[in-house]
Amino acid sequence: MLKNTYLEEKLIYKGPMSNVFKYYNKIKNESNAIKIFDKSHRKDFETEINTLKLFSENRKNINYFLEYFNIDDKYYIVYPYYEMTLQQFITHNKLKMKALKYIFYELIQPLKYIHNILDSYHGDIKSDNVLVSSDLSNIKLIDFGSVSKNNTCHSKWFGTKIFTAPEVLLLTDNITSKCDIWSFGCLIYELITCDLLLSAKNDDILVNKKHLHKGNSNSNINETIYNRIKKHNNDINVLNINIINIISLCIKINPSERPTIDELEEKILML
Repeated sequence: MLKNTYLEEKLIYKGPMSNVFKYYNKIKNESNAIKIFDKSHRKDFETEINTLKLFSENRKNINYFLEYFNIDDKYYIVYPYYEMTLQQFITHNKLKMKALKYIFYELIQPLKYIHNILDSYHGDIKSDNVLVSSDLSNIKLIDFGSVSKNNTCHSKWFGTKIFTAPEVLLLTDNITSKCDIWSFGCLIYELITCDLLLSAKNDDILVNKKHLHKGNSNSNINETIYNRIKKHNNDINVLNINIINIISLCIKINPSERPTIDELEEKILML
């Protein structure tokens, strides 16, 4: 089936659980992205497929699969192909507030479904897990292999450390959708600055996160975030107190102090 229908073009992404390749569909005359899992990650393959099926009536802002199959000991998910990730896009494009607000709003929509309807969290929100078209007419959340029900216990951390909430790294037993809110705050900062809010070696990442909250007051955190943004972006529309407040609320150390996804949407709409 694979060889008869698809022609491999290039490796797009090599990850710990799967690899993604660009293939040419000879029958439909179009490009597709195919995510390939080996047998040791069959459970991750099944999690992704089963989670995506729950979006059958709400697919607008997710990259929904076209088909899936297994051959021998490998498992394949075929997706529509998009030119770039959001991380690649911002490397070459400085976003104005109107575009930023649009991107934030579009990404909140699938998260509302995950948080409110599925009572779950995505678990790996980052710019590399968002696909976009060159004109931003398509914004698609991807990578649903880490989706879990609220309060699920984990034996190891998940996601991407520099975007991951402290409670996930500490493997607490009350991980909820508020871990996505932390990651979303890091994402907002990255899209504004083209830089990472938090960057550290693995052993120092928690220390780095707590250092950001030195003084443990909103004013100190806001000042830190403001000064960091100003180094990268002097746009007066971006350097406003509302967006700085949003970031600081999202990265509260205590998950219960972070906004819900609905509260976050309200704050984004007020920008």
